[in-house]
Amino acid sequence: YPEDLLGAINLAHLVCGSEGTLAITLGAHLKLHHKPAVKGLAVVGFNSLDASIESVLPILQTRPSAVELLDDTVIDLARANAEYARYVDLMPAPRSGDLRAVLYVEYFCDSRDELDHNFESLRAILARTCPTASLATHADAKAMLNAWKLRKAGEPLLHGIPGRRKPITFVEDNAVPVERLVEFVQKFRAIVHKHGTRAAYYAHASVGVLHVRPLIDIHDPLDRERMRSIAVEVADLARSLGGVMSGEHGDGRVRGPLLERYFGPEIMAAFRQIKHIFDPLNLLNPGNIVEPRPVDSMTQHLRVEPQGRPLPFPGIDTFFDYHDQHGFDHAVELCNGSGVCRKKQGGTMCPSYMATLDERHSTRGRGNALRLAITGQFQHAPPDERGGEDGSPGARHVRTPESSPWSDPDTLETLRLCLSCKACKTECPSNVDIARLKAEYTAQHYRDQGTPFAASLMGNIRTLNRLGSFAAPVANFLATAKPLRAVINRVLALDPRRSLPTFSPPLSSRWRSSPSLRSTNDAPSVALFADCFTTFNDSDLGLD
Repeated sequence: YPEDLLGAINLAHLVCGSEGTLAITLGAHLKLHHKPAVKGLAVVGFNSLDASIESVLPILQTRPSAVELLDDTVIDLARANAEYARYVDLMPAPRSGDLRAVLYVEYFCDSRDELDHNFESLRAILARTCPTASLATHADAKAMLNAWKLRKAGEPLLHGIPGRRKPITFVEDNAVPVERLVEFVQKFRAIVHKHGTRAAYYAHASVGVLHVRPLIDIHDPLDRERMRSIAVEVADLARSLGGVMSGEHGDGRVRGPLLERYFGPEIMAAFRQIKHIFDPLNLLNPGNIVEPRPVDSMTQHLRVEPQGRPLPFPGIDTFFDYHDQHGFDHAVELCNGSGVCRKKQGGTMCPSYMATLDERHSTRGRGNALRLAITGQFQHAPPDERGGEDGSPGARHVRTPESSPWSDPDTLETLRLCLSCKACKTECPSNVDIARLKAEYTAQHYRDQGTPFAASLMGNIRTLNRLGSFAAPVANFLATAKPLRAVINRVLALDPRRSLPTFSPPLSSRWRSSPSLRSTNDAPSVALFADCFTTFNDSDLGLD
């Protein structure tokens, strides 16, 4: 470069926006900021999305470190979620109307006095500009953490929306000047309504970068066409307001086809020249940003591969009813990959992941395995390096077009460590219910391949317990006899260290013969619903 330009050009800006198409970063000097001495959070409740968006610009006068938005779609989903409903209750209700939007206003300050001053300034501004809004302030770390949990769960909560349409990521991080944000939301809403759908709005309001997720059924060809039309119109909208198509996540494969339309042929030609200078052999992330592709190509990289589905889902005779998730096919696609299940402590989900720290044994890992197996995307998988194609223990199963989706050995192994504890049903923001899906997959497998003897025995555990209970002393003696116990261990695949439950005389016979439990004429009636184990294995518990 000419010497007079060396100090004026910062190539870091160019490389950061190139999405891996220009260079590989081997090292970087980072500019760090001091950790704030005091942090505080104000949560503002509004009775409409428009009121919250209109309040962003006045709120910025108080110089917050962040202003984050949640709309009514996320709030309503959280209310219906067993794990997150309690966090909605922490939100301040507006002075009139229902809670339909929330702004999180965060402050980094040098002192508590400065934080309190900012809170009072915010309160005064809201009193003038939006008197129906309600404000709650937090300076305690735990209170702030609890308040933020709902915002952080916003994206995975959206994937729990009932129905075939889901919040799809393809126009999610347009960035516009904050002073044009109200206009952007109003016109964006008009676009999606014109195409017969709606959208969810959340995230970084303070910098004009809202994550907007239109609801699209990507299995429906008409909705995929709507997706492409919305993408084009929203790109034009962002450009008309002085914004960009992507202010955070990058253009990538989805928005790459719109770059020529947005920047024009002259700038795109300059992009291609820069790409050739940096990467003349086109080795780095080829096909992205600079290579022209039709708009239709944005729907060619969908996770669910709707064009190639081998199974007629409506024709599947399922064992469970999935009407609450609008069908079995949608139940297996609820996981959005956010990874809330990959936690090492706190809560219950997912115990097998906490023990193994293996992605395969997380809720997300099992959800992906089920989705891929059931949609036929495990077919034609090559054998791995540990074995051949002979079905030996070291070999990977080789799928063929005739392979049953219900008999994939890797999927069965992935499900094996699931404890069916149902923690995911309550703690997963998207309400992925792996326990029910595991039971469905296993039952379908047994229907295809036959039920193993051990599983049949366990399926008739009530009958076995009833027989053992009527001859409790004999059954208990036989169960502890080493030769018979060895046979039981082998048949049921039990660890020899595991003790078997003992039998007791049936609760019904002991109840009738117990003098202390005989009712008098004037005593109220009491109904006792005893489970199988109380009835046959521990009847003392029922008597107590």
